Amino acid sequence: MPWSVSGQVSQWDSAISAATRSYAQGNHSEAELRYIDAEKAEESFGPFDHRLAIAVNNLGELYLREAKFAEAEPLFKRALDIWEKGGNPSSLEVATTLNNLVALYTYQRRFEEAETIYRKSLALREQRLGPEHPEVAQSLESLAELLLAKSQQINVDALYLRALATKKKAYGPESPATLECSNNLAVVYSEEGKLSEAERTFNEAATLLCKQPKRNAPKLAVVFDNLASLYRREGNRRKARKMSEKADGFRNPENSASWDPLGSDGM
Repeated sequence: MPWSVSGQVSQWDSAISAATRSYAQGNHSEAELRYIDAEKAEESFGPFDHRLAIAVNNLGELYLREAKFAEAEPLFKRALDIWEKGGNPSSLEVATTLNNLVALYTYQRRFEEAETIYRKSLALREQRLGPEHPEVAQSLESLAELLLAKSQQINVDALYLRALATKKKAYGPESPATLECSNNLAVVYSEEGKLSEAERTFNEAATLLCKQPKRNAPKLAVVFDNLASLYRREGNRRKARKMSEKADGFRNPENSASWDPLGSDGM
C-alpha cells in the first residue's frame, strides 16, 4: 500500500489523498493521474523535497504492480536520489523504496542486483529499528527467499534462524508468523540435506499448530506434506505414507466430527 500523508491540507496533500483512495479502490488509472498531480505540485518546493520522493515512489509502486517495469525503475531510482541529496539517506522510507526496487529486479530475475540492494535495505532497517525488531526479521526472511530464488543456499538457514528467534521473542512461539518461519527453516534444512534438523523443526511446528483452532488445518496440511517428502527422501515409505494421509485429512477437516489433529497414534 502506498504511503498516505497526514497534516496541513495542500494541493499536494489533496492529490496524494485522492491517489491513495483510488489505489485502494483498484482504480489504478485514476491513481496514476493523481500521483502525477502530486509530483507536479511538489516540484515547486524544490527538487529534493521528501514529499516529491514519496510521490515518485508511489507512482513507481503503481507501475510495478502493473508490471510496467521500464517505467517503475527510473522512478524508484529518482526517489532514492532525492532522499540522498535531500540529506535523509538512511530513513525507513529509503528502505521501502529499496525494497520496491528489489521486487522489480526479482520479477526480472536480476538476482545479483536485487541481493545487493536488499542487503542495503536490511542494514538500514537494523540501523533504525534495531537488530531484533520484527520488521528486521521479515527482511531476513525475504533475503533468504531471494537467495533461494537465485539457487544460493549458503547461510540461508542462518538467516531463517535469526528471523525465527526474533519472531519467537516478538510474537511468541505459537504465532502464525513464527510457525510459518519454522516451516520455511525446516524446508531449507531438508534441501541442504540436514534431515534430522528438518524433521525436528517440522515436528515442532506441527505440534504447535495442532494445539490451535481448526481453521489452521491447511497450514498443518503443508507441514505434513513437507514431512512426507522428507521421509520419502530418507526411504521411509511407511512414515511418508502416514504423513501424506494426515495431510489429506487436514485438507478436508470438515470430514472430521471433532478437531483431533494428533489422533490416537500421535505424530
